[in-house]
Amino acid sequence: MDNLTFEEQPFGKLDIKEISNKHYISYDFWRRVIDFLRLFASTMSICASVVLIYVIIKIKRLRSRTNNYILHYAISALIFYTFTTAFEILLHCGLHNLTSGRVFCMLFNIESVCLSLTFTFATALSVDWLILVTRESWLERYGRIQKYLIVCIYLVHITEYSLVVSSCFDKHIVAENSTTLVIYCLASFTVLAVNAFTYFKKPSGDCIRYRYSLTISTFLVLIWIPVVVFAVFVIQYLYFPENIIIRIFVLPFEILLAVVVHGVPIITAFWLSYISHDFSQAFNTVFKRPSSTPDHLDDDEENALVQSENS
Repeated sequence: MDNLTFEEQPFGKLDIKEISNKHYISYDFWRRVIDFLRLFASTMSICASVVLIYVIIKIKRLRSRTNNYILHYAISALIFYTFTTAFEILLHCGLHNLTSGRVFCMLFNIESVCLSLTFTFATALSVDWLILVTRESWLERYGRIQKYLIVCIYLVHITEYSLVVSSCFDKHIVAENSTTLVIYCLASFTVLAVNAFTYFKKPSGDCIRYRYSLTISTFLVLIWIPVVVFAVFVIQYLYFPENIIIRIFVLPFEILLAVVVHGVPIITAFWLSYISHDFSQAFNTVFKRPSSTPDHLDDDEENALVQSENS
């Protein structure tokens, strides 16, 4: 066999392993496309989070108890997507090798904790709607203690970060995301329970004005279900070379997740401007010429409900 010519033994000088790797060229290309889309969507989400923060702080009418949770959601989302973008750049440029494994792990877990923080504020938004609909007499006392509740939420997640980051100092390089998964499961259960409970409740009066809070809360939490399912049940099959068929099958799903999930604040901002008249006027006032959209959002008469709510 070794004495055969090249024409008689055409594959005798080729590395079969090298040939098999050629099948993954197209998949590697699409992986880079997914990484680019994820980076682009995260960058735009940073801008959308900044816009939400600016609008709620700038416009007096939006400084309500309900929108305060959206404000803090935007703050936590800003931190989360900032670290997501930073890690994408570090990993693709190879700059993560400039830091030690422990430092990289500690920074990595900031992203994980901020993600669970967004779930918590989204859940608090749905609970706020539940109190508004079922226990309106509690609103005055609830409005007074809201700032303390928000401080407690931050303190709990700082404690969570301290516990999770402790695994960075043992043999594990990157801490597990089991804590984030537990928080997400609790948030999903709470949001679904609030939706089920208020389904038969017919809100009226001032409740209608804040109906968007439950819609936004449900979207912010449940949009991550495909990601959780993908991470738990699918991704474990993608790291074996023989599973190229599975990789090709889930590729469109990965592209969709990269765009949608990493662009949640963008969708939220546009959706708020569509389903909430207050946010629509606020965006028009801030981003259009003053002559095109008159600003009535700061009038005392228009702010009567908000001022009574915050009193």
